[in-house]
This record gives sequence, C-alpha cells and structure tokens, in this order.
Amino acid sequence: FNTRPLAAWLFIMNVLMVIERYTPIWGGAENQLRQLIPHLENCGCKIKVVTRRWHKRLHEKEVIDGVEVARIGIPGTGIFSTVIFIHSLIIYIIKNHNKIDFLHSHGAVNMGALCSLMAMIFNFSNVAKIATAGKVLDLRNKFSGRLILWFLKRSDAIIAMTEEIEQELKAIGTPIEKIFKITNGVDTKRFRPSDKIERDNWRNYHGVSENRRVVLFSSRLVYRK
Repeated sequence: FNTRPLAAWLFIMNVLMVIERYTPIWGGAENQLRQLIPHLENCGCKIKVVTRRWHKRLHEKEVIDGVEVARIGIPGTGIFSTVIFIHSLIIYIIKNHNKIDFLHSHGAVNMGALCSLMAMIFNFSNVAKIATAGKVLDLRNKFSGRLILWFLKRSDAIIAMTEEIEQELKAIGTPIEKIFKITNGVDTKRFRPSDKIERDNWRNYHGVSENRRVVLFSSRLVYRK
C-alpha cells in the first residue's frame, strides 16, 4: 500500500466506500457492505459511503446506522444519468480528497478502475472488490475496456469474491500478490438449519405438504441470475 495513509492507522483511517447502490436499495453487495462497516469502525476506521441517487425520493444526504451516506448524480437509470453519476463522483472525490485516506469500491470493474485512477492522482490507497464474474474478460475486446483494466490492475488490492473472478483477474495479468479471494461470509447466528418443528410449522403455515420438495432462491431478481 502507499505510505501516505500508514500514519493514519495510528489515529483514524478515513475510508470512503464507493458503491452504485446502497440501502434502502438491497442486493448482496449492499448488504455485505452494511455488515462490514461496523467491523471496520471497531478497528478505528471512520467510514463514509457515496452512492448513486437512483430515485428522487432518496435523500441526497442522510445518516444510516451512524454512517454518513451521500447520494450523488441525478435520478434515473439511463446512460445520461450514468455519465452524470461518474462525473459527480469524480467531483466529490476532488472536493473531499483531504478527508480521504482510503478508497474502497464495491461491485463493478469500472468503479474499481475509476477509484484506482483517483487513488493514483491523490496518493490514496485503494481496494477494488469485484462481485460479478464474466465482466473482466469481456473488456479486453475494446480499447476503452483495456484502458479500464489497466487502471484496475493498478489498485493496491483487488478482492475476488469467487474462484472464477480470481481466474479472470489472473488472465488479464493482474499481479498475484494483489488478488485476494474473499467470499462473503454468513452470519450463523441469523442463518442456521431449521429443526423439524420449525420446518413443519413453516410447511403448515404455507400449506406445503410434507412430501413436496421446497427449493429456495435468495437473490436480486436480475436477468443474469
């Protein structure tokens, strides 16, 4: 990692979390980040979250679980809104660079590359977490994609959530020492096997007979899933 932020570990490490969606918009990356934040705070980190303002009913600024959340850009889901979000994110980091020691992006390859670029400009440390397989290799086919991958590979560390993502990162020449395969954990106090009484009660409540097999799918409803 860069030497500049090391002194901050003795006091408070100011970490800016960058993610496209955040609560009350739910998904795996959003839920994982929300559960990660308290552990980082216990280690002496001061966390802020910057995300995209998808809907006008979402506040531009609010505090969630004691953490400042800034929603930037303009409401909408189209290309224009995406461009404005990227532009707004760059401006946000420029305006707040004196309050940032560490950038941590979550989810998209493009976001990781952008944060890597900003980290290079302002001498931050940065970590890019890649949550979706199949995106990295596709970028090799375009000049703009290769440029994105060039910046991504210059992150201080890249978290690969799965074996597939790890192999994709290796395939584009990412230094092995920068790749960390860390799968999302499970809170075993909340999620545990049900006993027979709980299963029987669930079946009775939902009118599912004992001889019928139940299949559970838990995820965001998006096309690739």
